[in-house]
Amino acid sequence: NVLYLLLIMSKTALVILLISSASSIVFFIPKNSLYKFLSIYGPIYNNKKYSNNQIINFYYYGMYNYYQNNLEVSGNTFINASNSGSVYGPRFYYCDGAMQVNGNTINLTGTSTLYGMYTYYCDATTSNRASFANNMITLDGPTTKYGLYNSYNYYHDYVYNTIIVRGAGTSYAARIYGYAGHVVKNNNFIGLSTGTNYGLY
Repeated sequence: NVLYLLLIMSKTALVILLISSASSIVFFIPKNSLYKFLSIYGPIYNNKKYSNNQIINFYYYGMYNYYQNNLEVSGNTFINASNSGSVYGPRFYYCDGAMQVNGNTINLTGTSTLYGMYTYYCDATTSNRASFANNMITLDGPTTKYGLYNSYNYYHDYVYNTIIVRGAGTSYAARIYGYAGHVVKNNNFIGLSTGTNYGLY
């Protein structure tokens, strides 16, 4: 299959618009890129992979995926800019199928709400489950923090992750809300905030 990409690059953002489908795509983002966020737009695509990238100095979103199937995000490092307010690491929006989000390192600081890993309406199945494993997430800020934020998803497995929350305010190592079929086991949820700490909520 042929893949067409429209890249929009500025001092503040790198946006990738996907025009047609391909069976497998691997993106390698240049190290120390100073874009504000990486967003991937377009119709549903299958089997895209983001592996072993450094996504550094973004202000708001580290990665924002729309409408993907069987997405893989593995071995990446996310470190946001020092002047961030509210900030997200990777965010997944309507990413269905056996998504694999494994072995990533996410370090976020900011003056407002922090989301280490955010999933929204991402539906797997009993036979093709989504995996979130062996991720290292560290959040530090004065207000609300969510290490794993799961909202209205089906059949996600959260295993062998380490999540550390520091700072003040209310902190949730993992917040899982709505729908069913999830497995949460063998994780390290460490609350070091001076405010209220929740391991699994």
